Amino acid sequence: MIPLTQPIDFTLNGRVAIVTGAGSGIGRGIALGLAHAGANLVVAGRTAETLEAVGNEVGKIGRKLLAVPADVTDSGDIEVVVRRALETFGRIDILVNNAGGGGGLGQKFRRAPLLDTSEAEMLATFALNFNSVVLLSRAVVPAMQAQGGGSIVNVASMAGRDHDHPMPGSGMYGAAKAAVILFTKSLAITLADDNIRAHCIVPGYFLEYDPTTDEEWQQLRDRGRFTPVGRIGYASEVGPLAVFLASDAASYMTGQVVCMDGGGLAGGIAPIQLAPTVPL
Repeated sequence: MIPLTQPIDFTLNGRVAIVTGAGSGIGRGIALGLAHAGANLVVAGRTAETLEAVGNEVGKIGRKLLAVPADVTDSGDIEVVVRRALETFGRIDILVNNAGGGGGLGQKFRRAPLLDTSEAEMLATFALNFNSVVLLSRAVVPAMQAQGGGSIVNVASMAGRDHDHPMPGSGMYGAAKAAVILFTKSLAITLADDNIRAHCIVPGYFLEYDPTTDEEWQQLRDRGRFTPVGRIGYASEVGPLAVFLASDAASYMTGQVVCMDGGGLAGGIAPIQLAPTVPL
């Protein structure tokens, strides 16, 4: 039994975390949050330049980082990421499956009617948003089992969480993210005996790039005002949540789906990241 007076430990000192899609946006925010908490990092993504930039920031924090350019939809690349992580650090304590996107095939998110979505795009969207989560989880679990435990944090989307209000034109993306949520719960149950915990972060609307025009800034302000807190989120705010879920402070939590959306889902104002259909 854990004593009631035991100090709560939010640090990740000496632990090793793999973070996918860590070169920008929420992935970068999570990577830097884990580094500030004491973790050494293995960052994986398609763009070497952005991974190197994150590496420079992590180095300033005083942590070690291994950057591995990889396509997380490719099982061969995934094997390389895990092997190099183990060769470099000797262990894997945390996996953050963050890489994802709405368009597949290297496209940015787009909303499209079903009949305008090609079969290739459907398959690519699932490969990036769901298959990669399964493949990476399967690849790291043996190492976590061998060392006595670990933590997996998956990143989904409100498009997959709010089942009663699906996002128009995003059926493939929303379905893939809903699959991530259910898979996370299954992981938690399946791996509990191995002391491996699994959680899912569901972000609302976050600023993942620096707007370059006044019009872009105004669009962000307009979208943010429909949430109860009155603004959009910042990628750096997701980092502390990932730290908590991966730390010993959350040792009695597993299988949880944690929404971080400025109160949008609770308030029912803009639960699918869209303006309300009726005047406020």
